[in-house]
Amino acid sequence: MKNKFKSRIFRLLFAAAILAGLTGIGLGIIAMLCSTAISVGMIIPVLGGILLVIWGFIRLIRPGPALKYKALRRAVIICVCAVLLAAVFFEALILSALTAPKPDVDPDFVLVLGCGIFPDGTLTYSLKSRLDSAYNELLSYPGAICIVSGGRGGSEPVPEARAMYQYLVSCGINEDRIIMEPRSRNTAENMKYSAAIINDNGGGTAAVVTSDYHVYRALVTAKRYGVDAYGIGAPTNWRILAACHIREYVGIIKEALSRNE
Repeated sequence: MKNKFKSRIFRLLFAAAILAGLTGIGLGIIAMLCSTAISVGMIIPVLGGILLVIWGFIRLIRPGPALKYKALRRAVIICVCAVLLAAVFFEALILSALTAPKPDVDPDFVLVLGCGIFPDGTLTYSLKSRLDSAYNELLSYPGAICIVSGGRGGSEPVPEARAMYQYLVSCGINEDRIIMEPRSRNTAENMKYSAAIINDNGGGTAAVVTSDYHVYRALVTAKRYGVDAYGIGAPTNWRILAACHIREYVGIIKEALSRNE
């Protein structure tokens, strides 16, 4: 009786693994369909989901471990645990930046970081969310100058900064308040080129508007380029949430390595 109950529990666990794998595959594919390019954050859920589905089916079809050698099984378990612990650590960093208290000072600049537009000029979910959050900041601080930062990707019809400028102007923001930075291709260049614009305009504090998952890395990079900044996190659409967070883990690692160069 006990063995039958145990067998049922394990079968439920393997079925849950298959369901989790299918969910990962689905989220990865949905993110691909909603984005301008395929990233590591989309590939990892798909590959991980495929492995989970295969493992779950193997365990349901035949008893015994899926991997023959015990040392290999232990290595896989250690790797999986390490990845999960790293994910928890990265999420803690992301959350710490989002929940950090804002300084009691009006920003001199509202710096909006670009993140892609579609070939037809339509804003991506993330970029529109960032611009809507920046719009609210600009209404709250009418004396702040807005810097829209983002270059032109391979499939983009115009630089992101141009599309961002046009969107904010269409929302009613005075065009004289907006400065375009149309050269940057990544977060480091966003901050490098925007820092020069801030210095050329007298310096001051910048409210950096970016996606919620990206605030931590954006502020770390801002500090590296001497920008006095605090973060404003724009909400991320559920369709791309998992992919963006996974991609951000890789970005945080790359940022840490670049600081040690």
